[in-house]
Amino acid sequence: MMIKILSKIVAALMVVILGSLCMVANGAAKVYCRIAGIFFNFIGICVLLAVITSQWNNVFILAIISGAGFLSYLAVGLIMTVLESGKDFFNTVLHG
Repeated sequence: MMIKILSKIVAALMVVILGSLCMVANGAAKVYCRIAGIFFNFIGICVLLAVITSQWNNVFILAIISGAGFLSYLAVGLIMTVLESGKDFFNTVLHG
């Protein structure tokens, strides 16, 4: 009986902590999207200018920068997915 109560308390704390982290990650993702939109537009213009002037080294460098930005956005999505999955798991423990 005591173990069930203790597990419910731990599950409730984890739901609160993971829920808070999900809210922070969601806010950070929204801010990241706004900044990345401006950044990728700027990078796109730079790539276009580099292609027009045949500066292929610069195109390669800008492609690497764009890829890193894309991978960082995928990382944010993965972190948010793991947090949501953990929150759902502890929510099931709490109500199951």
